[in-house]
Amino acid sequence: MSILYIALMIGGLILVHELGHFLVARGLGVHVVEFSIGFGPRLWSFKGKQANPKLPPTEYQIALLPVGGYVRMLGADPGEEIDPEVRGVALNYKPVWRRLLIALAGPAFNLILPFILFFLVGLSIGEAPPSIVGDVSYGAPAWEAGIRPGDRITEVDGEPVALFSELADEVEEHPDEPVEIAWDHLGQERRAVVTPRATDVEVIPEVLSMTRGRIGVSLAHAGPIIGVQEGSLAAAAGLSSWDLVVTVDGEPERYLHRVLARIAENPGREIALGVLRYDRRSTSNLALGMAAPHRVTLPPASAGDPSRGIFSAECLVHAVIPGSPADRAGLARGDRILDLDGRECTSWVFAQHYLGQRRADGVTLQVARGERVLSLSVKAAEVLWPADLQPQRRVTIYGLQPLVAWRSPEPVAIDDGFGYAVDYMMAESGDAMLKTLAVLGGLLSTKVGIEEGLGGPALIAQLTTRAAERGWEQFLRLMAMLSVSLGLINLLPIPILDGGTILFLAIEGVRRKPVSMRVRMIATYAGLAFVVLLMVIVTRNDLQRCSLGMIGL
Repeated sequence: MSILYIALMIGGLILVHELGHFLVARGLGVHVVEFSIGFGPRLWSFKGKQANPKLPPTEYQIALLPVGGYVRMLGADPGEEIDPEVRGVALNYKPVWRRLLIALAGPAFNLILPFILFFLVGLSIGEAPPSIVGDVSYGAPAWEAGIRPGDRITEVDGEPVALFSELADEVEEHPDEPVEIAWDHLGQERRAVVTPRATDVEVIPEVLSMTRGRIGVSLAHAGPIIGVQEGSLAAAAGLSSWDLVVTVDGEPERYLHRVLARIAENPGREIALGVLRYDRRSTSNLALGMAAPHRVTLPPASAGDPSRGIFSAECLVHAVIPGSPADRAGLARGDRILDLDGRECTSWVFAQHYLGQRRADGVTLQVARGERVLSLSVKAAEVLWPADLQPQRRVTIYGLQPLVAWRSPEPVAIDDGFGYAVDYMMAESGDAMLKTLAVLGGLLSTKVGIEEGLGGPALIAQLTTRAAERGWEQFLRLMAMLSVSLGLINLLPIPILDGGTILFLAIEGVRRKPVSMRVRMIATYAGLAFVVLLMVIVTRNDLQRCSLGMIGL
């Protein structure tokens, strides 16, 4: 099946490109002599019908080497002798503007294809995540406005929102501009004016960044895994750290902050909790986590502690990797991280972000261990962590792990499927073109290395196989991205590419006479040498990836 997908990917991209030249040439009255997918020896061919006996019939063929294709038109060779009776359908007898359109057609078809593919993908999406807030960064605009995980955003700047993508789009458009946001919090409608922070978002690291509005919310959220303080009412009632709360007073709950809020906002009465407790059992070769259901009744809160000793387990250390920086610093399972360099640990997202910022300098943690509070200093260590296409990747680790169950809200049905597909098509197509242009610019400016920015057939085969394994949606998405690359690269002003032909035609249009044959020959040889060099480079890159065991079909 892998070979079939690869052939469909490469053959489809070539077919679309050459079909552009073919259809526009035929439409503008130019006779096509040969239409070929691939180069080299012919594998299969047939000839079309031709009414004019003075014109050769169009031959359609598939050739052995699927690394390109071509459309050979009557009169494309400047030295070709054309019968006066058929000069009206010869390319070199057509005006410059017609020849220019024919040259542009191939790249144009490649740039149009992503719109079609992304529209089809968008049309197939029947459900999408709702505008329910997952995590809220402590101190971010949303947090300061009172928005909490589990709240449903209903309106932004007067525009109703039902999907998280709609929320993100509205917020991104207003960096450093105040907007009114309405949301539902535990059944209560709330409103506030929020100013999204202007944030430089790296589209491609060190190559392209864009300023977007951010209010500090994300879709994914921590599941309601709790920590329990020793000697508290919760502990006495039978709760344990790392219990997963599934119901509150018989009602299902998915959000940690909603669980904590419902407990804290009802201090004067009993609260029934349904929890799952994972009992780890292991054999010599296998570790299992067995979930056992429990029902616990929390008594009314004592004075001054409405939470009854329950807190978020996000900053509770669940495991420490032996020999890691955290282990050497003295951290242990069950330690509760209170703050990092004096900054309160409100969530694991915040802790991860801060630890990442301080990986070069280290961080001082205040941790609660039983009734004691300890101050421990830890600094990250760098280790080799290979990844696909990055065999020498190195990452920094601390070696401490919480127990966090990341979740996303249940998707909801999309009401306007056609409108969603159009929006999806425009956003994804624009993003694909922007990223491709950024990579090309990065290659020209040396911000992107040749090893990372260029790949050949083997890399395309690898990406195609993996995309196909993940489903047709990912396959079409990859085809759209590659089609954009093919279209834009062919527009580069390099002889033997469409961009070189377009350049010569533009010069001819300005000078009112064609570029001399000698200049065109020299430029063509130079362009051919460049393309051959490029093929050598991408082949070398592919072989290096193969030698590292990264290409597997």
